[in-house]
Amino acid sequence: MATYKSTQLTLTDGQGAERLESGDSFGRQRSEWFSFNTTDEGLGALASGHTADLVKLPAGARITGLYIANEALGTTVTTDFGLYGADGNGYLSKDGSTTVDDIDFFKSAYALQTAVNAYTDVSNDAALCGYLTEKPVFVRATFVTVTTPTADKTFTGYVQYVVD
Repeated sequence: MATYKSTQLTLTDGQGAERLESGDSFGRQRSEWFSFNTTDEGLGALASGHTADLVKLPAGARITGLYIANEALGTTVTTDFGLYGADGNGYLSKDGSTTVDDIDFFKSAYALQTAVNAYTDVSNDAALCGYLTEKPVFVRATFVTVTTPTADKTFTGYVQYVVD
């Protein structure tokens, strides 16, 4: 029976061993928390097209999840959760080339009209697992559809990531 090694173990075993990125081995798990209240943020009535920058992540953060809990924000409220370069010039892809900001990097059309009292991982796309930020980025909520918004309602959450 054959025994195989992960890419990371292969890199660290034997001659010419490489040092792994902190996000791959022995990194520290961090969380950036946020809270967004539809009235407190000065929006008046929440409307389609409004955006909210939720957290700013540093360069070198390996993203492991985005978790959301919410009160019922209105009759119909769908939100995209995306990734934006903090300098306004897009975030960097895995190969280091500049890309456009991605409105639904984490999740597209996430429903916030029904209260969810437990934190739910909305970054359930396997392709996002382990994305390593090459420069500071914002996690942004874009309210796509808002029908009959409810005043003074809150959604909270956190982004988990690994650094040095």
